[in-house]
Amino acid sequence: MCWPLLGQAAAYLFPGNLPSGCSGSAGTYTCGAVTLAAGDTLNIVATPTTISFTSLNVGSASINAAGSASNLTLNVSGMLSASAGAIVKANVNAGSVSSTGAVSYGGSLSTTTGAVSLGAGTTVTGALTTTTGAITLLTGTAVTYTTVGSISSGGTVTLNSYNSVNGDLVGYLVSAAGHNNFGGSITSTTTYVSLGGYATVAGSIYAQTYVDTGGNSSIGGSITSATSYIDTGAATSVGGSLAALGTYVDIHGSATVGGSIKAASYVSMTTNSSVGGNITAQTTVHMGTGSTAGKCVRSQGSGSITLPSATAVGGACCGVGSTCSNTCVVGSPKPPACAWPSSGLVAEYLFEESSYNGTHGEVKDTSGSKRHGTMLGGVASTASGRVCRGMQVPQNTSATVQAFDTGLDVNAIGNVGTISFWYKSIATGTEHRMLFDATESASGKFYLYRDDSGSGVDLNGHITDSGGTVRDVDKLNTVTDGAWAHIVLTWQFKSGGGPMKLYVDGSLQDSQTYSSTAINNAIGKLVFGDNRSSSSVEINSAYGTIDQVRIYDAELTAAEVSALYAESTTCTAATLHHVEVTMNSASGVTCKAETITVKACANADCSTPYTGGLNGTVSFTGTPTVTGTKTFSIASGSSSTTVSVQVTTPGWVTLGLSGLSTAPSAGSTPYCGLGTAAAAGGSCVFTSADTGLIFDVPHHVAGDTQSVTVSAVRKSDNSLMCTPAFASVSKNIQFSCSYSNPTTGFVPVRVAGTALNAGNNAAAACDGTNRSVSLAFNASGVATASFDYADAGQVNLAATYTGSGSDAGLSMTGSDTFIAVPANFAFSGVTAGPIKAGATFSATVTARNRGNAATPNFGRETPAVTPTLSFTKRQPTGGGSQSGTFSGSLGSFSNGVASASALSWTEVGNGDLALNQASYLGSGIDVSGTTGSGAVGNVGPFIPSHFTVEATQACTSVSPFTYSAQPFNMTVRARNLAGDVTRNYDGTGGMSPSFARTTGLSAVTNGGLGSLAITSLTPAAFAAGEAALTTQSFTYTNKLTPPAAVVLRAIDSDGVTSENKTEQGPNVRSGRLQVSNAFGSVRNTLQVPVSTQYWSGRAWVINDADSGCTVLPAASVVRATYLDSKGAPTNAWTTSVSGAVTLSNGRSSIVLTAPTNGGTGSVDLSVNLGTTTSDQSCLSAHPASVGAQQPWLRSLNGSCAATYDRDPTARATFGVFSPETQRIIHTRDLF
Repeated sequence: MCWPLLGQAAAYLFPGNLPSGCSGSAGTYTCGAVTLAAGDTLNIVATPTTISFTSLNVGSASINAAGSASNLTLNVSGMLSASAGAIVKANVNAGSVSSTGAVSYGGSLSTTTGAVSLGAGTTVTGALTTTTGAITLLTGTAVTYTTVGSISSGGTVTLNSYNSVNGDLVGYLVSAAGHNNFGGSITSTTTYVSLGGYATVAGSIYAQTYVDTGGNSSIGGSITSATSYIDTGAATSVGGSLAALGTYVDIHGSATVGGSIKAASYVSMTTNSSVGGNITAQTTVHMGTGSTAGKCVRSQGSGSITLPSATAVGGACCGVGSTCSNTCVVGSPKPPACAWPSSGLVAEYLFEESSYNGTHGEVKDTSGSKRHGTMLGGVASTASGRVCRGMQVPQNTSATVQAFDTGLDVNAIGNVGTISFWYKSIATGTEHRMLFDATESASGKFYLYRDDSGSGVDLNGHITDSGGTVRDVDKLNTVTDGAWAHIVLTWQFKSGGGPMKLYVDGSLQDSQTYSSTAINNAIGKLVFGDNRSSSSVEINSAYGTIDQVRIYDAELTAAEVSALYAESTTCTAATLHHVEVTMNSASGVTCKAETITVKACANADCSTPYTGGLNGTVSFTGTPTVTGTKTFSIASGSSSTTVSVQVTTPGWVTLGLSGLSTAPSAGSTPYCGLGTAAAAGGSCVFTSADTGLIFDVPHHVAGDTQSVTVSAVRKSDNSLMCTPAFASVSKNIQFSCSYSNPTTGFVPVRVAGTALNAGNNAAAACDGTNRSVSLAFNASGVATASFDYADAGQVNLAATYTGSGSDAGLSMTGSDTFIAVPANFAFSGVTAGPIKAGATFSATVTARNRGNAATPNFGRETPAVTPTLSFTKRQPTGGGSQSGTFSGSLGSFSNGVASASALSWTEVGNGDLALNQASYLGSGIDVSGTTGSGAVGNVGPFIPSHFTVEATQACTSVSPFTYSAQPFNMTVRARNLAGDVTRNYDGTGGMSPSFARTTGLSAVTNGGLGSLAITSLTPAAFAAGEAALTTQSFTYTNKLTPPAAVVLRAIDSDGVTSENKTEQGPNVRSGRLQVSNAFGSVRNTLQVPVSTQYWSGRAWVINDADSGCTVLPAASVVRATYLDSKGAPTNAWTTSVSGAVTLSNGRSSIVLTAPTNGGTGSVDLSVNLGTTTSDQSCLSAHPASVGAQQPWLRSLNGSCAATYDRDPTARATFGVFSPETQRIIHTRDLF
C-alpha cells in the first residue's frame, strides 16, 4: 500500500508505531508497497531487524538515520526509489534501485536482474552489487562526487563524470565519461573498459576486449586486454605493464608506462612517451620523436622497428629464439642487438575441462594469456590425463587447499622462468608430494617436491632468493610411482647468476649454479597440486595426475626441453549420445542476431563431451524470416560450436537438427535449452519481437568527449520500451547531424572519431550526410560511442540502422537534440594599468571549448544570448572602501569573440572583470569567465583622473585676500573623470593596500615671488580622496612685493595632476601693522591709531579689505616704558588697554585708560605680533605680553634692525601738549 501524505511528518518505529499495512515481530516484518513523505522517519528498536516490502519509495525521508546499517536489512521485491536528501542506513536487497539527487545509503545495495541508477552526489558506503542488472552512476560535480564503496555487476557499469568508486569495480563492461576516481582495480568480465580520460585508478585494469584510458589518466597498476587492444590517451601514466593479448598497443603523446609492453600485433608510440621495461610486438614497433624504452625492443615476427634514435632504447631484437639480431631496425645507426629468451608463453594448462566447480576462471588459459585458473577444493576432471583431459589430485592430508588456482604472480614469472609438467603418481606413499606451490612467505620459497622419504623417488625444487637464499634443485631416482613424469623447472635469476634447471624425461636432472640476483619478493600465487601456505614446505597432496600446464617467460632449451618431451596430442573420442542446442533466451528481437550453441555429448548428462567431430544444420520451422549461417561444423578434438542467426520479422520458430554427419544414439531431436538448462524434451520454440533505437546525448561542455549510449529496444504498444534488442554484437550505425540553434555551423559532430559530413572532415560543417560508425552493443543491447562537438549551440543527431546479410530488411531509427555549452569565457586585450578612474578601457572575450579553442557559433543564436559583464573590486579592502560604479557592455560575438571599448569604473584600486551566462539555451549549464579570482585584481590599477586644488582666503571680506606668510586653508581632492571624489584614494591605514601616493604641491602662477610652506603631501594626508591643509602659506621672498594671485597645483608620483582642472590659490598681499603716536587728556581714555597696510608696489597703503581679519588681543599691546612730564622714567602711574583691537577697513585704535593717580607723561607702546611672550620691537624694554600670532604683519620698524621682522611701536602721551600742534605750520605726506 501507499502511505498517505499527512499534514505533518510521521515517525515510524519497528516495533512500535508500525505503519498501516505492516506486520511482524521479533525483528522480522512484512509490508506492501510503501511511499514515505518528506520529513518522515523510519527507525528500529530491536536489532537486527529485517523489513520486506513489495516496493519502497523513500522520497526524501530518513530510514535508520542514527543507527547502523549492519542492524537493518531491507528486502524490496520491486523497486526501491529515493530522491535528494534521503538517508537509508541499511543493507538493501531490491528488484531494482532508482534514486535522483544526492541520497545517502549507509550500507550495501544489491539487485539480481534489476538495474541500479544513482543520482548526482549520492553516496553508498558499502558494496553495490547486481547479478545481471546494469549500474549507472549519474554525473556528479567537481566538488560533490557520486561515491560508492565497490561495484560488482554482471551487467553493464556506466559512470558519467565525477564519480568515485572506493574499492574494486567488476562489470560486464565498464564505460566512464571522464573525471572519475577508482580506489581499487577495474575488471570487465566480458567486454571493454573505457575511462573517458582524467581518470585515476589505484589498481590494475583487466578487460576481456579493449581498454581505452582516455587522456590525462593515471593507472597505478597494470593493464591487460585479453583479446583486443590497449589505447592510452595523451599524458596518461601507467605504473605497471601493458599486455594486449589480442591485437595492438597504442601509446599517445607524453604517456609513461613503468613496466613492459606486450602486443599480439604492433606497438605504436607517439612523441615523448616512455616505457620502463621491454617492448614485445608480434609485428612492428614504431616509436615517435622523444620516446624511450628502458630495455629491449623486440619484433617477434621481424617486422620493422622504427626508433627515434639508436640510444632511445636498451637494445633491439628481431625474431624469436635466444639469439637476436638488429636487422629489422629501420635506418642507422642501429642499437645493439639484445638477447631474448626463446619463448615467452606464460601459462597454458590444457586440462580440457569437463567439469570442476570452483568457477571464477575455471582453468582454461591455453595461452592467449587470459591466465584464467581456479578449481581448489576437490579438484577432479581426468579421463585420465596427459593430453586428453587431466588434473584430479586429492588425497590431501589437510591444512586444506587441494589446488590448481594459478592466479599466477611468481612475480609475474620474473627473472626468467619455465616450469612445464605432466606427473602422475597416486599409488605408493611415504608421502612428501605437493608439486608446485608458490609459498607466500616465510619469506618467499616457491617449491616443486615429491620425495618419498626413503631413498627412492625424490625431485625437490625450492627457489626464494633475492637475498633470502634457499635456491636448490635435486633428483635421486627421479620419479616412477604410477609413471608418466616429464616435469622440467629451470630458472636463471640472472645478472651474474645463472641456472637451476632439473628436467626429468627430457633428461638433464639437476644443474644449479646460482648467485641468484632476484626473484623472492616474498614470491606468491601459482599452486597446482596443493599447498600454498601456511608457509608450506608441503602438507602433502599432488596425490596424482596433473597434465601439461607449461608457463615460461623463458630459459627452456636443451632443445626446448626435448621439444617438451616429444609432444603427443592424440586421444580417442567417445561415441555421440545426443546433441544439445542452447540459446540465452526463448525470446528475442528482430534487430538482434541470436547465438545458438551446438554441443556434442558423449553421455546423457553431457559431463563427457563428444570430440569425434560433427557436421550438420540447425533447422527452423515457422513463418518468420530467419537469416544467417545455419550449418555447423564441430572439429575433431572439440565438442561444441556456435551458429549465428537472426529472426528479422516478428513471430515464433521451432529449432531442430538435420543432416547430421554422425547419428546420435539418443536420436536426432536436440536436447534444447532456450534460456534454461538443456534437457531431453526441452522446449525448442523461439519468439522474436519488433525493435527500434533510442539514445540520449546529454547537454555538455563543448569539446568534452561524451559517451553516447545507444540502446536497441523492443517496440511495445506503439511506444519505445527500453528492452534490450542487440546484445554483444557490433553494428554499423549511420549517424548524421544538423544545426538547430544557430541554424548553421562551422564544425561537425564526431561519433567514435568520425566526422559527420561528406568528407569525414573535422573542420567542415554538418551537411546531413550519413556516416557509418561501428558500435559494439553490450549484453543489454546498449552501445557506447565516444562523441564530441567542439562548438556551442543546439544540435540534432540522428541514427539509422539498415540491416543486410543475416538481418536484411531490418530498419531502425532514432534521434536526439543536445546543447553544447562553452567551457569558459577567456579575457584578453584588457587595457593595461594604470587606468584613470571613470575613463574608458577595453577588453576582448572569447567563448572557448574544453580545448581552449573559440566556439564560433556562440552569439549566433536566435535570439542571441547576452551574457552579463560585471566588475568586482578586489582592492582596496577595509572600512570605507567603495565598490564604485562599473559601466559598459560587450559588443556582439563574432566567431566566438566579442570586444568592449567603452568600459569604465569610477573608483581607485584594482579588480576583475567577469562574464556569466546562466543556463545556456536552457541547458542548465552555466558559462563563466573572469580575469581572476584572487585577492589582487588583474585589471588596473585604477588611479584618479585628476586632482582639484581648492583654497580659502585667510581674509574673507568683500575682496578676499591672504597676507604673505599668513596660513590659509587648501584642499586637494582626487577625482574621477566625471569629477566625483575617488574615495578609495586613501592613505590613512583604514584601507589596504593604500592607493594614495606622495603628492607634490607647487605654485605655478607667481610662484617665483615666494615659497609655499608645504610642498609635499604624504599618502597618509589623504582620507577618502581628500587632503585638507589648514597651515599652508605662501611667503614673498621680498617684503616689498605688490599684491599677486598665486595658483597652486598638485601632482602625485603616478602623474595624477590638477593641471587644466580646478586650481586655486591665495590672493597674496604683503602686509604690516602700523601704530601711530597719540596725545590726550589725563582725565580720559586715549585712542592710539592702528592700521593694517599692504605694499602697493610703490608705497604702504591702508588695507581697506581688512575687516575683521586682523584682531589684536589686549594682552598683545606692550606698555614698555613710562615717562613723567619731563621725560624721566616713572612708576607713579599706569594705564591699561581697554579691550581687543579689531580692524575694520584696515583701521582701528588701541584704547588706553586714563592714567592712574592723575599722572601726566607718556608711555612707549609696542604690539607683540609674534608667538612668544616677548615682543620683537626696537624699544629698550620688553615686558611680558601675549603674542598676537600674526607675525606676517611685522615689518621694518625702527633702527635697531634692517629686517622686516620687527613689531610696530608708538608713544601715547597724557596731559602734555604735542609740540607739533604749536610748532608745525604745515605737514604733508609724500609717497
